[in-house]
Amino acid sequence: MSLEIGNIIIILAVSNNNVIGKEGDLPWHLPTDLKMFKQVTNDNVVIMGRKCWESIPEKFRPLSGRVNVVLSKNLEYVADGAKVMSDLVLSLEEHIYSGKDVFIIGGSEIYREAFKYANKLYITRVLNDVEGDVYLSGLVQSDWILTEFEGPYRENG
Repeated sequence: MSLEIGNIIIILAVSNNNVIGKEGDLPWHLPTDLKMFKQVTNDNVVIMGRKCWESIPEKFRPLSGRVNVVLSKNLEYVADGAKVMSDLVLSLEEHIYSGKDVFIIGGSEIYREAFKYANKLYITRVLNDVEGDVYLSGLVQSDWILTEFEGPYRENG
């Protein structure tokens, strides 16, 4: 029996000025993007940091139809319905052979570390400068090849 290896995929939305968060939440409301996020991550693994987990409204935690992994340095941290792990690499190693794709869904520290392991990106570009307090770093555009493009779409201004 051979083990099926899944992809390691980063999925994110980012503004022109690299904002990805504001006050523990997304700085925009884009229903079309949320629908796409749910569709592509469904039946797969989602790995996120503790702050990202806590930014998800309680009624939506854990994200249904997905294996939820929360990264926290505090191994006593409790995330009901999710597995808590302390290390990105260990969580990737544990889930990459599940036959499912492994999605990195945030936040900024997890993204920065994950870029070196990912083999695919889903990026929603918010074509505005947006006010926020969490920024994306570590993405080197020249390291990636654009293979598919949709849009642009106008939603909520």
